[in-house]
Amino acid sequence: MALALTILMKIILHAATEIHIFCVQAQLEAQKAAVKYQDAFSTYTQAKDAVHEAELQLALEGQATTPLVDSTCQEIINKATIAVSEAYPEPHTIVQLQ
Repeated sequence: MALALTILMKIILHAATEIHIFCVQAQLEAQKAAVKYQDAFSTYTQAKDAVHEAELQLALEGQATTPLVDSTCQEIINKATIAVSEAYPEPHTIVQLQ
């Protein structure tokens, strides 16, 4: 009886250790995903602000007699568009832990 109890305790301890390892791995993956999301959102926000500034500049230029889109304005819009595309390169997916 004592031997069976000892074996059972070892099995439970091993299982608890495996569960702990899995939980730590899941927490690390969640932290990595959170950092990646924060970086992407920051890039997106900055790009959105750049596009907004370019739109305001276009609106002001539209009231003047100068060309609506100059090379600097077009470059700002292009960089912001690329930044948004790179911030969200793939659709949201569910990460599976192994």
